[in-house]
Amino acid sequence: MSDKDFPKSFIKRMKFKLGDEFESFMQSLEQDAVVSLRYNPLKPSKQFVNKEKIPWCEEGYFLSSRPEFIFDPLIHAGAYYVQEASSMIIAKAIDFSKDLKILDLCASPGGKSTLMLSKMNTKSILFSNELVGKRAEVLKENLVKWGNSNLVATSNRPDAFAPFNAFFDVVLVDAPCSGEGMFRKNNRALGEWTPNKSFVCSIGQKDILDEAIKLVKPNGLLIYSTCTYSEEENDQIVNWFFQKYKSRISPEKIQIKDNWGVMKDEITLLDDQSQEVYRCYPHKIRGEGMFISAFRINHRMQSELPKQKKNSRVFKTLSNAEFLKVNEFIDPNDNFQIVKYADKTYAIPSAYSSELGLAVTRLNLILLGTYLGSFNKKSAEFIPSHDLAMSILIRKDLPSIELSLKQALCYLKKSEINADKKNLPFGWILARYNGHVLGFLKNTKNRLNNAYPKQWAIRRNLPVLD
Repeated sequence: MSDKDFPKSFIKRMKFKLGDEFESFMQSLEQDAVVSLRYNPLKPSKQFVNKEKIPWCEEGYFLSSRPEFIFDPLIHAGAYYVQEASSMIIAKAIDFSKDLKILDLCASPGGKSTLMLSKMNTKSILFSNELVGKRAEVLKENLVKWGNSNLVATSNRPDAFAPFNAFFDVVLVDAPCSGEGMFRKNNRALGEWTPNKSFVCSIGQKDILDEAIKLVKPNGLLIYSTCTYSEEENDQIVNWFFQKYKSRISPEKIQIKDNWGVMKDEITLLDDQSQEVYRCYPHKIRGEGMFISAFRINHRMQSELPKQKKNSRVFKTLSNAEFLKVNEFIDPNDNFQIVKYADKTYAIPSAYSSELGLAVTRLNLILLGTYLGSFNKKSAEFIPSHDLAMSILIRKDLPSIELSLKQALCYLKKSEINADKKNLPFGWILARYNGHVLGFLKNTKNRLNNAYPKQWAIRRNLPVLD
């Protein structure tokens, strides 16, 4: 990649912005993007223990090259997530030692949501939202694979969260932006860039922040970030936000170590105040472009969630017989209650049942805790879901079969599994690879039926394996 690959207006602006560092910046864009990932602490694996650790993320690792992740069954099992290293710094803004209600307002594809889920305690809850339908489906898949149950995933405009005004301890706005920080990693971002894209994006960013501030509880935290270098979407947004809400917000600092390569910068605000912001440049940090700022919200609004009808009218209780059947598949956990909604069975966080009742009636939900499964209306058999197989609630002693790499990839392609089933019990069986659950099989009299979700199946031709 060279200067000629970039728009002249972008090059001119970055030369002015970086001065003597511009050549180093451009040289970094000619290099391959850094490959980084996080392992899932709920599904520990020793796969990356010999790789270089990311200094600002305990679960993060750098890889020396990019493998064919799609052909590694462990990524489908949710054992790790491939995430850009700079974006992992977001977690350093949040005190996860507290019980938190967090909203990730622009969440797809799910990197920051799964990062926060890994840091949160079991008494916290995450609302993960993505407006765009196709991106929301990607978010849902990644959240399901991660395995947590203390979450809700939605697909709504920010103003739809009005019933949850002043409710959240933390609201993250990783805003849709012009994507300049992804030019090295994603050719599509470069192809979609136009000289006026920053201006267009800034309009939407202001609209989102206008709604986001309403959702933060008093003394709560609002984090604003982008993956662009544009001052219109970064510095000018911070200035606009402070000027508009100066009586309700105060600048918040993030604990960033000097040796990480993050550039700390001061933006001058009104009344001689300043806001410390954080910039990631690929010639300074082992990662892509990123901008991060944080605000403490000081307003006196109090959360007054609309009164709901009794939960029994929203969530139904299971009969004793149904409860026994579900319990054959899950490990008991006092943090969650088993309920029915719209003829489906869910595990939801017990401490937030009323708030989830409100979410069900006011928001467009794509995930509610963990979807456990449903009951066959004719036979009353409980049919477990793939979400349950991925969840940490799944019983550890369920019958299972350990698959080879070839068998695991055939399973993930939703093909027939060539395996000896004579020693397997009839009924539902977990398919495992290296001890990690990939999903369900059902052993019938004649065959092993593959229950992997069709929409998530590998579509590429599989590699030739012995």
